[in-house]
Amino acid sequence: RQAEARDRAGRLTARASELAAEINTLRAQALPDHALQDAERVRDEAQADLETAQARVAELDNARAAASEVAEKAREALQAVEGQRARIRAEQHALEDLLKAGEQDMWPPLIDQITVDPGFEAALGAALGDDLIAPADEGAPVHWRTLPPLSGAPPLPAGVEPLSTHVRGPAALMRRLSQIGVGAHSTEGGALSALLAQGQRLVARDGALWRWDGFTIKAGARTAAATRLAQRNRLTSLAAELATIDAQLETARRETAAAREAGQTAASDAKTAQDTQREAIASLERARQDHARLAQKAAADTSRLAALDEAVARVRADLNEAETAQAEAAREVAALANVTTHRAQLDTIRA
Repeated sequence: RQAEARDRAGRLTARASELAAEINTLRAQALPDHALQDAERVRDEAQADLETAQARVAELDNARAAASEVAEKAREALQAVEGQRARIRAEQHALEDLLKAGEQDMWPPLIDQITVDPGFEAALGAALGDDLIAPADEGAPVHWRTLPPLSGAPPLPAGVEPLSTHVRGPAALMRRLSQIGVGAHSTEGGALSALLAQGQRLVARDGALWRWDGFTIKAGARTAAATRLAQRNRLTSLAAELATIDAQLETARRETAAAREAGQTAASDAKTAQDTQREAIASLERARQDHARLAQKAAADTSRLAALDEAVARVRADLNEAETAQAEAAREVAALANVTTHRAQLDTIRA
């Protein structure tokens, strides 16, 4: 029993050494205390980065949509201005062709050298009629000749302004225009016509005419001269409109180009944000996997250490038991009598 206890104690001591070595190795290979905390921090930071990237993507998506809407509106505005300019140019070309068709190559008509205030075309056309077709060139067979102003010309009726205040043209017209009065409405002309002196005329802006000798033209009798004057004034007005439209067109083109560039920038920024979001998702997935792997290893190490600690405790208990059994057997061996002496005595007794 003493030998058995001694052998058992030796085996248990060796097992305890093995367990101690395994524990030391496991602890040497175990994760540092901060490893799991670092992994958790990296995971939380990756989660925060992803949330930031998602918010940025949403923000830039909205900015891209807004920029696209602005670009679309700018494009529509540009198309509208281009359409308006095209219409003005078409009307301008049509009027230019129409006026050119009525011109005389050798002697330009006086009407093309006259500028009349808008709204007074019908009055001037009624006042001068076909006389405006004659040129101011005295070399023409039929022409206007420039004469000095009339001396002692009778004044126009009170309250009537001369038509010359609304007409600008060659001096050859001044005698005629100085004796033509203009009123606002045809209703005033009938009463004032009786006050006209010899050679005088009274016209209304609507085209009505009263001559000193009783000759009368009612309102609405459109003349070729009035039509041509209105066309020339419209052509002048179109030139001014075209200048304004050209300025608007240039502004619209700049705004469209700026809006298009802003839209492209917003789209590029949105794509960059989406790429960043994908990278953040991948980073978060890696951080989660790393954390899970470290947590699994930490749990396995903790479980294995707990099992080894239990094994060490059992080995130590068994070793204490074996040592106790060995000591007890040694005491019993020491208490036994000397066998050799007893055998000698037995031999003597037998003899």
